[in-house]
Amino acid sequence: MKGTCCIIIPFYNEEQYLPQLLLSLESQTLRPDHIMLFDNKSIDNSPRIAQDYAATHPNVIYKRFSKHTANVPKRRNLAAKLSKDDIILFIDADMVLAPDCVEQLVTPIREGRAEATAHNKELVYNGTAWIARTFFHQVRVDLPVGSTSPVARAIRRTTFLRNGGFEGFVGVGDDTSPKPALVVKTTIYHNNPSTWRELLPWVRRLVFSNPGYVFKAILGRVFKRKA
Repeated sequence: MKGTCCIIIPFYNEEQYLPQLLLSLESQTLRPDHIMLFDNKSIDNSPRIAQDYAATHPNVIYKRFSKHTANVPKRRNLAAKLSKDDIILFIDADMVLAPDCVEQLVTPIREGRAEATAHNKELVYNGTAWIARTFFHQVRVDLPVGSTSPVARAIRRTTFLRNGGFEGFVGVGDDTSPKPALVVKTTIYHNNPSTWRELLPWVRRLVFSNPGYVFKAILGRVFKRKA
């Protein structure tokens, strides 16, 4: 079973990380048919980075919204509706993909072995930064290959739309898939917040959606330092 694929990348003020992601896309063993860059009204240099990339890549679509919203799932759902490809991949702008990532995620869907797929490992990319190292685990995801994940990185577009897409709430877990995903062997690297300016909005989202996690994380750090 064949199928074209599209990578959907919403972003907001990602001038530090977006070039890293775009560079990793250049080295993929399977190139996506299309890339959609959705600008959530950024106020840094990331719009210029995205526009320059789109200008030199005919398969890249750049769209800038006139209003900023914290509801990123809503942007992802819109991108899925606008896409004409069979398989869509949801990638964060602060991620870096291993060279085989797109191929490993897309192949089981093309072959009919899965409706959705996810990576088995997610590692911190900027672990040398003090804030990224202090407040976060260096391994963000470590799942057995062949298991299932609630978060899909790739999914058949008709399946995604038929199941209503993302729920649209704001907070941690806002990228929970409408369909469980088959875990495949590939790695995604993720940049953690590395400055106070990046950390505070992340903490607000986490407190809003999962205050218990924040409380446990603080206690864990306190007792770890005492030990």
